[in-house]
Amino acid sequence: MKVILKLLFLFIISTPLFGSNENTAADYVAAGDSLLQIGNLDEAKDKFKDALGKDKKNINARFGLGRIKIEEEEWADANDEFEKVLDIDPQNKLAHYYRGICYRENGKFKVLLQRKWEWNRSKKHFFAVMEQDSAFRDVLLQYAILLQYRHKFDKAIHTAHRQIRLRPDLVEPQIRIFRIYQYFIFQDVDRDLINLENTLSSSEIIDWLEKQTYDHARFMIAEKYRSMDEYTQAVTVLNDMLQTPLSMPRQAIYLSLARIYYARLHAEKAESYFWRAVDEMDDDVEAGIVFQDVKYILTDQEYAEYQSSKTIEQKKAFFRHLWAKRNPTPIAAINYRLSEHYHRLLYAEENYTYRGFRSRFSQVDRMGYIHYPASYKLNEEFNDKGLIYIRHGKPDEQVVTQGRAVPVNESWMYYETATSPKMIFHFTPERESKYWRFTPIIENQQMIRER
Repeated sequence: MKVILKLLFLFIISTPLFGSNENTAADYVAAGDSLLQIGNLDEAKDKFKDALGKDKKNINARFGLGRIKIEEEEWADANDEFEKVLDIDPQNKLAHYYRGICYRENGKFKVLLQRKWEWNRSKKHFFAVMEQDSAFRDVLLQYAILLQYRHKFDKAIHTAHRQIRLRPDLVEPQIRIFRIYQYFIFQDVDRDLINLENTLSSSEIIDWLEKQTYDHARFMIAEKYRSMDEYTQAVTVLNDMLQTPLSMPRQAIYLSLARIYYARLHAEKAESYFWRAVDEMDDDVEAGIVFQDVKYILTDQEYAEYQSSKTIEQKKAFFRHLWAKRNPTPIAAINYRLSEHYHRLLYAEENYTYRGFRSRFSQVDRMGYIHYPASYKLNEEFNDKGLIYIRHGKPDEQVVTQGRAVPVNESWMYYETATSPKMIFHFTPERESKYWRFTPIIENQQMIRER
């Protein structure tokens, strides 16, 4: 049935509209937008090019091609498309918005002076939007991310809060702000990883947070204590917060307490906080906070199911069903799979966290040998070893080949079970030793022999 519907859809979008003998540029753009929405990038690209064949100055076709290049993480090519829009309409806010993002992301992969130039151009385009309308989309959040990249963490935090005040209707800024805070509170840990010249100490970080009026800052004091295994101090801060009205989602507090009590081996109490986070969800932001903790393990079907959930009740049901079907002992006092999930998260936090820049998604596996789950791109917290550890646990076998001419490497094997096939994952670090990525092919002969 799905195949029939897809063929019918493709027939419809390729058929001239309204009985016309020839499609217009607008028809091709509409077809391209529909194809882009279902992830058919190649055919969408053809439709947008067909539109430009009809009308070389069609702005919507340029936006379509630019959005495809963004999906492919080809930032320079995307930038070129939006530049052509500005040639036609110099004040176009959306084109400036996208060019700001493109310059920002492309700058990550440049050497120091080129990076500075790209990021200055990014700032220029974000400001071009803000000068016209500071409430346009999430432009303040996008600028805050640029400030984060430039290690101006305090300014990034204040800018992200301004975004939330201006556009409380937007979900993503209210979730992303926690990650921006993480770069600030872990700067002492990440100094070498992200090439920080000057960093605050743990005590200085906490002092700065204590001076802020944001509830998020109070929460991050607890998160800093939790990262230092100072659980008593963290619990005190979190419990104090729960006694007062808050301007941030309580789900973040509940899930932090869940991690603390799982770490302290109080599984029943920990699980009660997880379900409290689920049961007390009232909006998409609160659901999004819970989603951040489970996104790593989702199958493609589960990810699509979550995305299609429109109401809060549907999302609550999604989380309940997700863990119920994974529960190996439904009559037990705790869900052992949920407990295992959080223990894996805690281990990954300690061993596989990666907050540096990541290479383009398309560069990892150019030949397309690896099948990535749809949730792969959602992982911004861990390297690929961390993602696999969270999804599958400790490997049954690990192999590392050493030698003067052997690249740094590691392979993990999982034995076949009643519910999963035999799996082998190969990893190699990119740039810094903490940035372990999947590698589809082993070429070193010594590594092949030992595998």
